[in-house]
Order: sequence, then C-alpha cells, then structure tokens
Amino acid sequence: MSVDPYKCDNVRLVQECNQLYSDVIEIKEAHQKQVKDFKRQIYKLECECNDLQLTSSRNIHKIKELEAESAAKSKKILELQGKCLKPTIINVGLSKSLFYYFAANVNKVSLDISF
Repeated sequence: MSVDPYKCDNVRLVQECNQLYSDVIEIKEAHQKQVKDFKRQIYKLECECNDLQLTSSRNIHKIKELEAESAAKSKKILELQGKCLKPTIINVGLSKSLFYYFAANVNKVSLDISF
C-alpha cells in the first residue's frame, strides 16, 4: 500500500480547510461590522425619533396656545363689532317726543353676529 496518494489528498484537504476557515473568519468579521453599523444607525434613529417627538409635543402645545389666543381675539372682535354696530338715531327734524321714544328703544335692539 502506498501512502503517497493519501498524502497528496491530505495536503489538498488541509489547504481547502484552511481556506474555508479563512472565509468563515472574513464573513464573521463582516457580519460583526454590519451589526455594529446597524446598532449605531438604530441609536441615531432613536435619538432623532426622540427629538421629533419632543418637537411635536412642543408644537402641539404651541398650537393649543395659539388656538386659545385666537378664540379670545375672535371673541373680543365680536364684542367690539357689537358695540360699533348698535344703531344710532339722529334727530333731524323730529319732534322731541319721537326722539325720546327712539332713544329709549335703542338699548333694546340686539344684533346677532356669527361667523
């Protein structure tokens, strides 16, 4: 029995095994680098998400403040319009008794203004 064919086969198998081991190490390092990159990206996205949530809550609070301010201003505008729109009667050639009748009833007139 000759050992030479087995030696050649063994050398070839050892080289193949070493190459496979080297490939496994390279793939493992690439995988670890990719995992590290993904973790870094997740951290950045979580920070960005937290910042956006904070900005969103601030904006919602500001919107509520502006809505309340707008409602108050609208109410004030309606009040001022109501004062400006009250009818006034000018006595031009009317008798005094008719003037007093109109003047007494001016306060009873109300206008509804709605938008």
